[in-house]
Amino acid sequence: MAKKILKTKETKKQKPAKTKKGFWSSQIASFLTSFRNVPRKRFFKAALFDLLMLIIVIIIINASLIIINLLYQSAMPKLAEVYDFSGDPDSVDYEQALSELTPVMNRILWLSILVIVVTLLLVVFFISWFYGKAWCIALKKRFSKLYLKKYFVINLLWFILLLALFFLIAIFVRKEYAAVLVLIELILFFYMDPVLRTVFDEKKRLGDNIKTFFRVARRVHWFIIPLIISFIVGIILMAAIGFTAKIQILFIILFLIITTIFIGWLRNYFSQVVSYINN
Repeated sequence: MAKKILKTKETKKQKPAKTKKGFWSSQIASFLTSFRNVPRKRFFKAALFDLLMLIIVIIIINASLIIINLLYQSAMPKLAEVYDFSGDPDSVDYEQALSELTPVMNRILWLSILVIVVTLLLVVFFISWFYGKAWCIALKKRFSKLYLKKYFVINLLWFILLLALFFLIAIFVRKEYAAVLVLIELILFFYMDPVLRTVFDEKKRLGDNIKTFFRVARRVHWFIIPLIISFIVGIILMAAIGFTAKIQILFIILFLIITTIFIGWLRNYFSQVVSYINN
């Protein structure tokens, strides 16, 4: 019996330790695995929720634009009156028309802001629900009410931060530099967004999730090659879809299908890179 125990211990000692993959081997493995995972059932199950997310976000944004347009259309008669009397700005008719237009425009402005806020909340909610579900399927995680609740909060903060940066650039940066900074912001979003979703853990506190996110996201050099490859693949796919632009229905269908597959492939790719960084 003692010999058997000793033999078991020796066998355990002789078992080779797992070696961590190097940078280049991890890059190659991540790229190849991103394609190998595409034909699997889990990929298409996640893709279904990606597609639902895309459709409902497009519907919400278009509905909000229609509502805002209708609000401004309601002010057109008053605007026409002001324009008619604008030839004589000192006249009583012009001043009266202007005084009647002001409260109408204020009301439309506040209603438009309300529509935008509601739209943002709805978009973030459905992204948290459908897109969150897709990520859970892809990463073999359990989607729960707690997951949805925390995912909604972190997504809302994420989108507010991105919008705030965009508006700060638009307001305070000169036009010739603004375009470059917006492009940099888009590139950062392109790799930081998948990182955020890969490392997210509903069991952790918000602060711990943010710390984990920054710990992984700061390894920028790990994401340079995936970013370049992703941009090349994205440009090729968009160019391919562009050939059907004249046939609107076909263009929309292809756009949704190809974008859904691209999102799923991108998720595979970046989640693999993140897993190698963590391990």
